[in-house]
Amino acid sequence: MRAEGITPVRVTTGSMAPTVQPGDWVIAYKLRTVHRGDIVELNYPVGTTGRAIKRVAAVEGDEVVVTPQSVKVNGREASAGIAPVPVRVTTLVVPPRQVFLLGDNAAGSIDSRSFGPLSEEELVAAVATVPQPRPLAAAVAALLALGSLSYLVEKIRRRRRSRTA
Repeated sequence: MRAEGITPVRVTTGSMAPTVQPGDWVIAYKLRTVHRGDIVELNYPVGTTGRAIKRVAAVEGDEVVVTPQSVKVNGREASAGIAPVPVRVTTLVVPPRQVFLLGDNAAGSIDSRSFGPLSEEELVAAVATVPQPRPLAAAVAALLALGSLSYLVEKIRRRRRSRTA
């Protein structure tokens, strides 16, 4: 189902956990401008039609310091956690019209720590998270629905019995 540039997307990896879990749904929509902190959909692997979602950690002009244990943007920690692939200590300034992307799950995300800053042209859409039904809430709703259904069934049976008696 697509509505005027809005596309539901099912998340398949844990690279953005805990913000978005595998199996959760997000909404991808037209990307207008990019800001630090935004969640975006991108071509991944870069240059293909595959897709991934990541958070914009830094925008053009920001200074990024990457170590195997953390990422700092303009002196502030943006991400802590060991990278899933080897990274070397790097200091860089994000070039014009590029962004530095990170997954919220630092230990489970292949992101700009591995492939470097990414051209804004590789960004496909902005992403909005959608509140997900939690297992307990879903179970309670199902039980309530079943309870209501069995109540209605029993009420219909009683009416039928009273008409035949």
